[in-house]
Amino acid sequence: MSWENSVAFALFQRIVRAKEEGRPFRVYIVLPLMPAFEGDVADAMAASLRNVMAAQRRSIDSLRSRLEDEQIDPDDYISFFGLRQWAFFGEETIKTELIYVHDKMMIIDDRIAIVGSANINDRSMLGTRDSEIAAHITDNDLVQSTMAGQPWQAGRSILALRQYNYETK
Repeated sequence: MSWENSVAFALFQRIVRAKEEGRPFRVYIVLPLMPAFEGDVADAMAASLRNVMAAQRRSIDSLRSRLEDEQIDPDDYISFFGLRQWAFFGEETIKTELIYVHDKMMIIDDRIAIVGSANINDRSMLGTRDSEIAAHITDNDLVQSTMAGQPWQAGRSILALRQYNYETK
């Protein structure tokens, strides 16, 4: 089985392992609903934008298809999200717009975090193309927590990072 996307391959392997071990495992991926581009998606100048969106779709579809080939329901393990904001204008008019997600952060098991400017894809993570930076943090200051309804030892700082509510500050 050949994989062009090593990040998707790593996710595939980890999901297969979780299924084989009968252990809970979830991945939540937040992507921009549309890559950054000023102008109309239908415009002739937006060909690169449409190519990026098509490549993202192929990667997602390929991962889902390969999991299904292993008799694994992808929805049990991985979810993809995009963000929008909305507001009421007057009593009945709702205005909505895309939120361009540009954060690069991954939290694993509330013990490991990867934070930085590197995209979580091959182009950034291989270290030979984009000039990016990322910090890999392993938190060994463990505190009692729960994961999937079971007792779990989570890293104190990474758990706090995941649970931090910016709106109350």
